[in-house]
Amino acid sequence: MYREIEHKSDISYEIIAKNIEEVFEDMISIIQENIDVVGIEDTVIEQKNNLHRDLEKCYNITNENISEFNEDVLFDTINDIISIVDRGYYPFSTNRNCVGFCRMRIYTKLKALTYHDLKIEYHDNQIYVRMVFDV
Repeated sequence: MYREIEHKSDISYEIIAKNIEEVFEDMISIIQENIDVVGIEDTVIEQKNNLHRDLEKCYNITNENISEFNEDVLFDTINDIISIVDRGYYPFSTNRNCVGFCRMRIYTKLKALTYHDLKIEYHDNQIYVRMVFDV
């Protein structure tokens, strides 16, 4: 589960998840939420079976290596995904720690994840993530 939280000039989110895979899926959902697709109706994107995977990228974020999941890993992963989106690839699917991208004419509002207020905390068998994006 994720939600946008108020921030003065940038976009900020908080994620509460049961495991790293859920954090990863929410991160992709946040990126998708901040993408405008040019010339394609939203219904086409919602019907993911119609999309052709042009690129797949896997990241070293798994429940097995939770001890290595920290702010630096999150920062590098998210900014790598944003850079792929900037090159015109829409992140339309996740499979564990992999993202499937398809080539589209898109515009993203997100420039980068910042280290400002970036936090990962573990409480009551849940992962809490706070993040701020430059827009």
